[in-house]
Amino acid sequence: MIKIYMLTARYIYLILIISYAIIFVAYCFKFEISYRIVQVRPEMVEKRSLSFDEYNRLNEADLIRRQVTLLLLMASAVVMVISITIWYFQLFKPTLLPKIVMVFSGLCALILAILNNIHFIPHAPIR
Repeated sequence: MIKIYMLTARYIYLILIISYAIIFVAYCFKFEISYRIVQVRPEMVEKRSLSFDEYNRLNEADLIRRQVTLLLLMASAVVMVISITIWYFQLFKPTLLPKIVMVFSGLCALILAILNNIHFIPHAPIR
């Protein structure tokens, strides 16, 4: 019974890691994703001759990018806590994967927390 529990915990942890990787990839392409969602062309931003509707859509794209950043920050914190728990209680024996994930997600959460608090992440180029 315990072996089935450990096997299930490992699969749930791997699904969590895969979903975290998908969130990280979405963060890497957050500009393209946000422009695609609100149907804005990047050339429109470069011309700087925006109508009011285009300006509102660019503000929505900026909001989407901030939400993706916040999603990655929260996911990094959750994955770090779960990885620390798995590593500390040794729920499954090869603890190398939880250690690597713990360090990566911890650094990612720390960097994003610092950048969000000092507002260093650049906003949309709207002027």
